[in-house]
Amino acid sequence: MQKRQPRKQRRKVMINNKTSGEPLFHISKRQELSKGKTVLFTLAAVAISLIIGALFCGIVSGNNPIYFFKHLFDGVFKTKRRIWTALRDLALLLGVSMALLPAFKMKFWNLGGNGQVLMGALAAHPHCDIVHHQRKKRFVRFKKRLKKRRD
Repeated sequence: MQKRQPRKQRRKVMINNKTSGEPLFHISKRQELSKGKTVLFTLAAVAISLIIGALFCGIVSGNNPIYFFKHLFDGVFKTKRRIWTALRDLALLLGVSMALLPAFKMKFWNLGGNGQVLMGALAAHPHCDIVHHQRKKRFVRFKKRLKKRRD
């Protein structure tokens, strides 16, 4: 049985003109872009994602992709209640993003937003339970007072 050579002495295999020890993609920080280019890239990314989403929904549902945008905006802005629901969800997402910001600034990338929302909900549950119990007591007392007045 032949012994294996130490790691340094092994030959590296060439794949796509690169040795197997090198990464296939190399990610490096870009030079600073002007504000105009940054805004342009951001708007282009949003527009392309909306178009791809509309095409996907159109293909899956079999409807015209333009109706996707009509139903998207009707679903959010048709009534006051829907607007308030969208604003509530926006506030939740902004709160999560503000809570994650310090972790990202410290380069602590292994923090999940879902876990943070779950822990926040678990921490808020006892408070909500106490408030609900107190309101229930007040409501029972209020019903007793109403019953005495009626008698």
